[in-house]
Amino acid sequence: CHGDNNLYWTNLYCEKQIFVRSTDGGQTWDDLTTIFKQAIVKKIMKDDTGILFAKTCQQEYFIFSEDDGVNWSDYTINGGLKVRELVFNSANHYFAITENDSLYRSTNNGASWTHLELEGLFAYFGAYGHLVMSPSDDIFITIMIRQLGMLKSSDSGETFDQIHPGFLIEFPENITFHPNGNIFYGGDYISLNKSTDGGYHWEEVTSNSALVLNTISKLHINTNGTLFIQGGNLFYGNNGMYISPDEG
Repeated sequence: CHGDNNLYWTNLYCEKQIFVRSTDGGQTWDDLTTIFKQAIVKKIMKDDTGILFAKTCQQEYFIFSEDDGVNWSDYTINGGLKVRELVFNSANHYFAITENDSLYRSTNNGASWTHLELEGLFAYFGAYGHLVMSPSDDIFITIMIRQLGMLKSSDSGETFDQIHPGFLIEFPENITFHPNGNIFYGGDYISLNKSTDGGYHWEEVTSNSALVLNTISKLHINTNGTLFIQGGNLFYGNNGMYISPDEG
């Protein structure tokens, strides 16, 4: 992420987490990991009413806080279902995948929920992986088996299209959106890929051989459209940080 003139970077591995800062556009980095007593938070976000939601390395499901993080409780919906995935759109509508692999939507800050039917769309237990919300409020659901790809909805979950990008999306947090609308993805032994049509078709970005069929452990695009890529394969020469101002 970025704030003021600084860049901040963390990985998502619970075994060894890092938190670093750059004040010169990513050329040099300062390690700030030790300022935390225990860096275990994998995801944290806030809705427009001020409620905090988080997932940690110790918990598979979301917890929430209504007092700025002082106290936390399990976040459950519809009679006690734990929430495995949670995203918000620009209207602050909630979308959740629960412990029983069902998709729900709330338009009133979680007070009530509507079950969204996905019958016929890989609808068997364990298929649905992660929820990703685009800046334009498109909803993506990654499919975790048989390289079946993703589901996409552009109407708040009323209908979904099947997308077959041709690769397995193991790092859904690496689905990253450029300010011009293009989408990027890279993962475990999967090249940096770009889609210019909302995710329906993809092509490899091959300008740097270190990012072709290699491990991309983290991908981020700032508001200026600069790509920041963390390689993750020490043995095949792409361990470290890559920066591109021109979409690769």
